[in-house]
Amino acid sequence: MGFFNYDKPGKGISKDAPRKKGIFLYFELLGRKFSKLMCVNMLYFLFSIPMMLLYFGVFLFVIPTALNIAFGTLDMWQSDALLSQMFLSLFMTLVCTITLGTGPASSSMAYVMREFSKEQHVWLWHNFIKKMKENLKKEIAICMIDLLFICFSTIAFAFYLHQYLSSGSLIWFILSFVIAFSSLVFALMHFYIHQLIVTFENKLVEIFKNAFLLTLSTLFSCVLLAGFIIGVNLYLNITIPALVIPLAFLVLISFFRFPVEFYVHSVIKKLIPIDENDTKTEEETIFSD
Repeated sequence: MGFFNYDKPGKGISKDAPRKKGIFLYFELLGRKFSKLMCVNMLYFLFSIPMMLLYFGVFLFVIPTALNIAFGTLDMWQSDALLSQMFLSLFMTLVCTITLGTGPASSSMAYVMREFSKEQHVWLWHNFIKKMKENLKKEIAICMIDLLFICFSTIAFAFYLHQYLSSGSLIWFILSFVIAFSSLVFALMHFYIHQLIVTFENKLVEIFKNAFLLTLSTLFSCVLLAGFIIGVNLYLNITIPALVIPLAFLVLISFFRFPVEFYVHSVIKKLIPIDENDTKTEEETIFSD
């Protein structure tokens, strides 16, 4: 079947076949490249384990701390409370793995899925490792920023919420809303950040700036994508918690990331003038799969 042969081209499509667009093209690519999406999913998961463990540890600390700040002293060491912490930490780890990314593997996944969206051929193993090496420093810096932002924004929101619940002052409610909205925008920016890294030769500051502007210009669509990711993950964590990790290893991450990268590629192509000769693309075999 060639499932684990990352470098074997598929049958592709005819050069003279009419090109589909939009959602019709997305579903065609999803079916045609499903086995390769599973391959890149497993690669991404394996290289993401260190960052996933960091996410889990951070949430194990941040969640009870924030709850104590917001609602007063709570006994977080009871068995039920501890189980809830573990559940929330695992859920947030998976959501952050999908939305924020997990370091160098994120740029690799963004690159591969961008090429899938363009119907370009990709040598999965070669390109995945190469893009990790090329964007190592930027992606590690983004990871550090993300972890710090998670800690400070969560604690700040808990503090402002506590002040509002204690005093009822409108100013504390406004500050709570500002932190919540800023955190949402910051998270949604990551839909664009990793693909911008592999598409343009920009400094990290410029990447964040462009991601911020693109996120604001497509905020409603990004919120819908994020809601889909969170909603399905929450449902899976509640209904089949024992299968969440195996599914995440096999296909779940690609299932969520491919529509995001497909959409992001179309937005970048539409809103930012792209000279295909200047982008960080290696493969030019158009009608191979």
